[in-house]
Amino acid sequence: MPRQQSFKFEITFSDNMVTDVLPREYVTLVSKDGYTLPTHMYWNENSRTLTVRSKVSIDKESAVSLYVAPGITAANGNKSREMYDITVNILR
Repeated sequence: MPRQQSFKFEITFSDNMVTDVLPREYVTLVSKDGYTLPTHMYWNENSRTLTVRSKVSIDKESAVSLYVAPGITAANGNKSREMYDITVNILR
């Protein structure tokens, strides 16, 4: 992704989620060097999509990774069981 563009992660779950709580302890954005980056997150109106953005500039990063740990709660009480991760390379 070119540096002049900002980006967000949109995590879409298969079930409606508990949206009155942000799952901060389950979602982590990490720099290539292993530093946890502060995030801003919110649930979209559809109750299934969580949007995550970095609160700090990542223009000096070459890559960032988003980790989603098991345990995020669906509206029916079920909890996610798998770990997910994605790494985005940032072009210079």
